[in-house]
Amino acid sequence: MEYPVLQCKSVTMNFWSVWFPMIFAAVFGISGLIVLVIGASVANIMLFMIGIPFFLIGAVSLFLVLRTLSRYMKVKTRGTTIQATVYGYIDYSVLINGRPAQIVKLLVHTPDGPRFILYRLGDTLKRYGINDNIDITVYQDHFMISET
Repeated sequence: MEYPVLQCKSVTMNFWSVWFPMIFAAVFGISGLIVLVIGASVANIMLFMIGIPFFLIGAVSLFLVLRTLSRYMKVKTRGTTIQATVYGYIDYSVLINGRPAQIVKLLVHTPDGPRFILYRLGDTLKRYGINDNIDITVYQDHFMISET
């Protein structure tokens, strides 16, 4: 029997969700700001206009990092821990070293009945055994696997 999928967004703190955008925020934001300041100080509108896209890329990257950190803190501090059962794995369309990344299919029991949550692991390893019970922390429509 298949159950409906609960639409949730996973909150993960890893290199790709925090450090990679932070590198972009630092490099593009600082260089864009320098070009903006130089363009404004010498009253060169072309130099000022060149600095705007760089600064915007840095600002958007910083926004993505802050949004991830904010979601993580909300789930960590306000979330409730529930039990989920590992139902199985699905191959994700992203390939890592020629192998598909894995999505773990978690079965949770909600007031509306049993539901599935699909959690992208971000690697090719199947970390959890089938029918293992794991703790997940949920807040609103965000969740994360609790580290024990």
